[in-house]
Amino acid sequence: MVLPVVVNARVVSIAGDRPSCIRVTGDQFDYRPVTSWFDLTAFAMRVPFESAGGSNDPQWTFHAVLVVESELYNWSHMRMNFVPVSSNVARALHLQPRCVRARQ
Repeated sequence: MVLPVVVNARVVSIAGDRPSCIRVTGDQFDYRPVTSWFDLTAFAMRVPFESAGGSNDPQWTFHAVLVVESELYNWSHMRMNFVPVSSNVARALHLQPRCVRARQ
């Protein structure tokens, strides 16, 4: 499982000492907190609501979202890195720059 190590390294390089969290796609176009290393694998970091036409078609969720203070980043499997989410996209997708604790 190399991907979780890469994801963690990217989080450290972006967030540094600032508070951060990763959220992955959950149910009904929403995101849930990461609770284990498995959540950072390609099996878990997926886009279940993508249309079948490919990357030029609408995509309603991201693979994963990194929240660093008030900044949002989207995981890109192609770039193997988190890329910034613009405020327009965040607003359109109703993304909030907040971390939600996992339910115990």
